[in-house]
Amino acid sequence: TDNEASRYGRFLCETLKGISKWHKDKALYEKECGKSPGFVHVIRGDSADGEKRIEKYLDYENFRHVCCKWHFKLTKAMVFCFDSKDYSQIRNGLTVLNKILPEFPVVLNLAQALEKRIQKVKEEEKASRPDLYALATSYSAQLNSRRS
Repeated sequence: TDNEASRYGRFLCETLKGISKWHKDKALYEKECGKSPGFVHVIRGDSADGEKRIEKYLDYENFRHVCCKWHFKLTKAMVFCFDSKDYSQIRNGLTVLNKILPEFPVVLNLAQALEKRIQKVKEEEKASRPDLYALATSYSAQLNSRRS
């Protein structure tokens, strides 16, 4: 529903805000996350001492890499929504994107991919679904003003 998409967007925005803060500052990441159990990753396989499983804390550069993967997957999910032709998916995707706009997208090529899909939605929905056209136009304008 629209309300669920709106709440999910607010949740994602707050989550991305925290992640972005750590992504920008290595010292802050080390202080707040460096030894947190939530930032442990498991490496499976044989180690020198015969262990089959090794647990290591996620270092800062690997965390930054994971952040890029999350942004890519979020972009991919939104593109899937826009390509689906389903009214609810397109509307909910636009609702989520409007809510997370302060924090997403931050990677230029992902922003360009989203903008391309938004343009396609605007062209396809202009005559048949004016509400989707208005949402897409609004998001596109906000995204462009944010880039400036």
